Amino acid sequence: MTMNEINNQIKSILGQFDSSPSYFQLKQNLINSITKHLSSFDFDLSDYPLIEPTELYVRKSGGEITNSLYSFIDPGGNRVSLRPEFTTSVIRSYLEDKDQYSIPIKRQYVGPVFRYQPFFNQHSFRQFTQQGCELIGLDDINSDALILRLSLMGLAESGISSVVVKIGHVGFIRQILKKYDLTDAMELFVLSHLNDLADPGFPISDILDEAYNIGFISDNQTKKFNSVPNKKWTYDSVKATFKDRLSGNLGRRTHDQVIDRFLAKTAEDSITKDTFSSVLNDLSVFIIKNNFIVSEDISVESDLTVKTYINSILEEVGIIENLDVKYKVDFAIQRGLTYYTGLIFDLEGEGKWTGKTLGGGGRYDGLVKSMGNDINLPAIGFAMNIESILECVKN
Repeated sequence: MTMNEINNQIKSILGQFDSSPSYFQLKQNLINSITKHLSSFDFDLSDYPLIEPTELYVRKSGGEITNSLYSFIDPGGNRVSLRPEFTTSVIRSYLEDKDQYSIPIKRQYVGPVFRYQPFFNQHSFRQFTQQGCELIGLDDINSDALILRLSLMGLAESGISSVVVKIGHVGFIRQILKKYDLTDAMELFVLSHLNDLADPGFPISDILDEAYNIGFISDNQTKKFNSVPNKKWTYDSVKATFKDRLSGNLGRRTHDQVIDRFLAKTAEDSITKDTFSSVLNDLSVFIIKNNFIVSEDISVESDLTVKTYINSILEEVGIIENLDVKYKVDFAIQRGLTYYTGLIFDLEGEGKWTGKTLGGGGRYDGLVKSMGNDINLPAIGFAMNIESILECVKN
C-alpha cells in the first residue's frame, strides 16, 4: 500500500470500535449470562428502534442529554436521534399498547446506544452496549431493592470482584426544596450546585453571587428584568449553568431569546438573599451530614430517616455472592435529577478503575405521565455499560 493510499484510507469514527471475534464472543457470553439472569426474575427480553423522535429524549431529560445526542433531520423532514438510552423507548412502547398489559410490567433490553462526548480519551465510548431492565407499576422499597440487587448480580456475572455503589435519594433533596416554594428554574440552579454544597470548604457566597447576577435574588420583590445586575454577565452565567438545557430543539427561538424569557420570568419570581441562603445552607448541611460509607463510618449526626431507609433497602438487597460491595451514601449524585424522584445509584469500579462508571439506575415515578399517560405510574430501572465492564474484567 502506497503512502497516498494510506492517507486516503477511511478509518472508523472516533469513539466507535470494532469487535474482534474473540472480544465479540466474550461480550456475547456476558450479555447472554445477564439476559438469563434477568429472565429468571421474569423480565421479558424486548427490542426497540435504534432511531426515535428527538422530542422523546428531550422530554425525558428536561434537556439534560440533548448536547450528547446524535440528531438529524430524516428524508421525511422529521427530527430524529440515535437512541442514547433505552428507558424512554420502553415507556413509549408501553404507553402505545398499555391496554394489552397488566401491572407490573417487566422488560429487559440490550443493544447499542450513542452519546457524543466532546472530551474524548481511550476509555471513552461514543457507541456502547447498554443492558438493563425496567420495572413499571411498583413503588415500594422491595422494588427499589430488587432493581439494585439485580444490577449487582449482573456485575457478579461478569467476573468483577468488587464495586462501589454510590446511593442517594432525590426525594430527600426535593423535600428540602419544597419548603421554600422555589420556581423550577431555581430548583435546577440549586441542583446544579450539589457537588459544591457537598464540599464543606466551598464558599456558599459564590453561589449566592451567581444567583444574584442571574436574577434569582432580589432585595426588592418588585424588581423588573431591566434591573437585573450585569446583564451581559447574566447571559454568560445562564449559558454556563444550564448549557445542557439550552442545547436541545429550541424551535424558532434563539438562545438569547430563550434566556431573555427565562430572565424576565426569573426577575418576577426572585426571592430574598436570606431565603436563598437558607436553601443552600439547609441542603449543604443535609448532604454533608449524610455522606458516609455504610458499615464503616455512619455518623451519629446522620438523619434517622436516611439511616432507616438505607438500612432497610440494603437489608432487602442482602449479600451478593462473589462480589465485594461497598456502599457510599452520596446525596450529591447529579445524574438525571430532572426526572428521578426517589432512589438513585451509580455503580463504580475500584482500584485502577476507581470512579469509572459501570452502570446505574433509579426511580422515575413522574416520567410516564410526562410522556403522555393520564396518571402518574411508578417505575424504576437500571442499565449497565457492557464495554466498560469488560474493560475492567480484561485488565
